[in-house]
Amino acid sequence: MNFSALTCFSRTTQLIGTRNIEKLQHSHVGVFGLGAVGNFAIESLVRSGIGEITIVDFDLISESNINRQIIALNSTLGQSKAMVVENRLQDINPHLIVHAKQTFIDEKSLPELLTPSYHYIIDAIDSFTPKFKLLQACIQNELPIISSMGAGGRKNPALIKFGKLSETIVCPLARRLRKSFHRAGIDTEKLMTVYSAEIPIKALPPDQTNPELTYLQGRLRSVNGSICYIPAIFGSLIAGYVLNALMENQRIPEFYHDLGN
Repeated sequence: MNFSALTCFSRTTQLIGTRNIEKLQHSHVGVFGLGAVGNFAIESLVRSGIGEITIVDFDLISESNINRQIIALNSTLGQSKAMVVENRLQDINPHLIVHAKQTFIDEKSLPELLTPSYHYIIDAIDSFTPKFKLLQACIQNELPIISSMGAGGRKNPALIKFGKLSETIVCPLARRLRKSFHRAGIDTEKLMTVYSAEIPIKALPPDQTNPELTYLQGRLRSVNGSICYIPAIFGSLIAGYVLNALMENQRIPEFYHDLGN
């Protein structure tokens, strides 16, 4: 299907040109993690003309997701995030090729999940161990990836930045990842991130009395305060980065260099 001929992409084609819309049409992006950041990233990718996408998440939609996740509605509570996202994407663009995986991301599932030939991968996972394992596998196999750092506990959109993992400041998740990669002897110099330089508001400890919020697939989760616009900006920045990288045929888009990083 020639996306540039579709009326729904006419404004995008006007902006980036037929050649670039065709590049996006023939690009396959993998998005790991379908929380707020992942969903906002996916929304921008698909509405911009990406032709093939793989989406991966084990979780179900809960009531606590409604304040920040596009797919979280009263009508979708209890449903699989991967399946709801798949239906939404096909409603946006029926010509899109979608591979939905309701799969927990770990050492056992990653070899199969990374078998497709992705042009770019987005890490929007919010649990540390699956995130670390995905990033480790991508770095070791030289797969192009950009990673979202912590979006919870932040309120100031002006402090959201692009940066290599080595350039991040303040973010506790980024600091923990740097230490873990250093201990493992893995070079992360090329690993791009979106992060916030805002000191996060302290998370609440896992609520043992409300397992629906804190316990999924054997993972106890701290409870982070959140507000919709912060993960929306994270996801949109990540999508913009990936789209520009695909159009420019390079892992690090020119605009990143122009920022003086």
